[in-house]
Amino acid sequence: MTELVINALKHGFPRGAEGEILVSYDAQESGWRLSVSDNGSGRMEMAGEPHVGLGTSIVEALAHQLNATVEKTSGPEGTLVSIIAPAVS
Repeated sequence: MTELVINALKHGFPRGAEGEILVSYDAQESGWRLSVSDNGSGRMEMAGEPHVGLGTSIVEALAHQLNATVEKTSGPEGTLVSIIAPAVS
C-alpha cells in the first residue's frame, strides 16, 4: 500500500499539485482487493510504451508473492491501481 501511495503522490500530483488519494480494502469469500486511486493528472506514457519504474516493479513482485494480479487504469481524471487476490483455500 505504501508504494502505491508514494507512486500516486509522485506521478499524480507533480510540482505540489493538490488532490485526493483514496485507499480501500475489500475482502469477501471469493478473495480480496486493495486499491489506491487518485484524482491527479493521470500517468503520462512515452511513445505508447508503459514506464516500469522501481515502484511498479516492487508492487508487481509483491502481488506475485501473494498470487495476486495488478490492475491499472489511468486517464485525465486520475489513476486507479488495484491488487486483487483470490481466496486461499
